[in-house]
Amino acid sequence: MRKSLLIGGGAIAAIAIVITAIVLSGVIEQEEELVLSNYPKLFGKEVVIVIGENATQMEYESAEAIAENLENITGNKPKVYISEKTESLKYTYNLIILGTPNSNEVLKEVCKMANVTRVTDEYPGENKGILEILKNPWNEDKAMLLVEGSDEWGVKAGVVVLAGSQELNKHRLSVEWGESGGTPSPFLSKIDAALDLLLTLRGEEQIPEEMKEIVISNTVNVSINFTHELNTSEIQLIEELGVKFARLHDGEIAHSGTIYGAEIPWDRTEDLAELESVVRIESAWQLGIENPANLRQRKGESK
Repeated sequence: MRKSLLIGGGAIAAIAIVITAIVLSGVIEQEEELVLSNYPKLFGKEVVIVIGENATQMEYESAEAIAENLENITGNKPKVYISEKTESLKYTYNLIILGTPNSNEVLKEVCKMANVTRVTDEYPGENKGILEILKNPWNEDKAMLLVEGSDEWGVKAGVVVLAGSQELNKHRLSVEWGESGGTPSPFLSKIDAALDLLLTLRGEEQIPEEMKEIVISNTVNVSINFTHELNTSEIQLIEELGVKFARLHDGEIAHSGTIYGAEIPWDRTEDLAELESVVRIESAWQLGIENPANLRQRKGESK
C-alpha cells in the first residue's frame, strides 16, 4: 500500500482559476493561464526567493541556484530571504517560495489562501516534489512560483527541472530525484490527494473510522474542474459515465465557471480523469490534519 497522506481539513471551496500574461515589467498584464514556461520571464524583475527558517543547506543551495539561473537569463539576481523577514515583501514582489512542509511556514499560508497542491511529508513522497505557478494571493498583479518537496531532494529535483530545457506548458508539474538527477514525474494525476487516499483505502481491510462511511459507499462527492464550460452534449456524455451533476431548483446544472459539483461512482473515477476536458477532480471532503503515525497507531489498535 502507498503511504498515508496528510490532508487539509474543511470542505473544498470553489477552485479559483489561475490566470496570467505576457509580462514586460514584472506585472501580470493580460489574462491568460499561468504556466511554468512563463519562468523566468515573470520573475525577471521585482522578485524575491523565500526559504524557511528551518531550511537545510541543500534548500539554501537550491535557492541560490535559482537566483543564479535568473541572473544568467535575465541579468537580475533576486535576493534570498528567510520567511520571517518577508511579511511586507509578499504584497509588492513576485515570489518564489521554496522548501518542504517542515522548513517553510509560508507554504502553509499559501495553502490556506489559494487552490494549490498540498505537499506533506507523505505526499508526493520521498525524493519527490511539486512545481506550481499561480498569481500571488497577496497581490494578484504579481506571480508566485512554488518549489516544494516532501523532502529536500524533492525540492532539489524541482530546481533542476525548472532550469532545464523542457517546455513546461502546465501550471503544475510533479518532479522526482533519481539516478539521473531531477526529472518530471508522471505520478501526479488529475485526482487530488484526498481522493487518491480514499481510493487507496477502498482496497484495505482496516479503514479509519472518520473515512469509513465515505469509502464503503458506492459514490463520492467531488468538484470537477474542466478546461471549459460544458455544453449540453458534453454533459450528456459525462453523465453516461454515471456522473450526477449538482443541479439548482430549476434543474439547471450548478457550476462556477469551469468548476462543477458532482457525485461520481468510485469505479468510474479514473475513467473520468482520463477525459481531456478534465483538469482536476477533488474530493468534497477532506481529512483533518493529523500525524500519520497516529492514524497508523489507531489502525493497529483496531486489529
